[in-house]
Amino acid sequence: MDSLKDEIDRGITIKSASVTLNYLVKKALFDEKDRPIHPIKVAGDVGSQEDSDEHLPLQVNLIDSPGHIDFNAEVTAALRVTDGALVVVDAIEGKAVQTEEVLIQALKEGVTPVLMINKVDRLIIEKQLSPDEVFDRMQCVIDDVNDFIATHQMKNLPDQRVSLLQGSVCFGSGYFGWACSIDGILDRLHNVAKERAQLRKSLAKRDHFIKNVIIPIVRMHRACGVLPVLKKEKSELDRVSRVNELLSRIPWSSNLRLSRKDNDSSHTEPRKFLKKVMMEWLPAADALV
Repeated sequence: MDSLKDEIDRGITIKSASVTLNYLVKKALFDEKDRPIHPIKVAGDVGSQEDSDEHLPLQVNLIDSPGHIDFNAEVTAALRVTDGALVVVDAIEGKAVQTEEVLIQALKEGVTPVLMINKVDRLIIEKQLSPDEVFDRMQCVIDDVNDFIATHQMKNLPDQRVSLLQGSVCFGSGYFGWACSIDGILDRLHNVAKERAQLRKSLAKRDHFIKNVIIPIVRMHRACGVLPVLKKEKSELDRVSRVNELLSRIPWSSNLRLSRKDNDSSHTEPRKFLKKVMMEWLPAADALV
């Protein structure tokens, strides 16, 4: 949301900027006390009456605040009018020094943090880590952030540490426009509230998370051509067929399938094709909201 000339020239945020986003969210994700009393008008096509009965409108006021140490006053002002803070941490570099400073400010203001582990694509494409190694690296980032939160959080407030199990951790790639969280996957797997808690606990376990989440994501990168395709993964198929064949084997991929027009000349470069597929398969908004 950087719009000032200095922000564009320098590639940094100088002034806080806000934007209002409207979503339709499943009623099951709202506590009764949190459900809006007055309806919020959501622009665009909200679908059928059945869809509107199953969903409630959610309005998110997002504030993009500066990360540079010279503009801490902007961060402090933003934190005093927010309910939560989205803390973005590089999957490879880990939390930066300024991230720690901003996190301290958030904790002092009693703002609940949500962790977004960014640049997971670099672990897969550049580092070419195995699914187990990708999970272990993400867990290291989570543990590092939680150790910091435990040290600096206010003692009179509830525990503000983050976890995959609670749904307060999501991961993805800003460059490729995708993100994933346990809640986003559960929404696609099952709608029964009684079984949701059991599925959540099962999915959050290391082996299950690697098998059901990390491995399909790594295979999708192979299917799109940014990684070498293994012989056992039907390398003779074109990439649209490979992607559709993979989607058909992933239980939480809903009914998403690519059409032949998705293989047009504008997406010939594997990274462009990967971005298109990932944005349709794992849209970042679904994970973050």
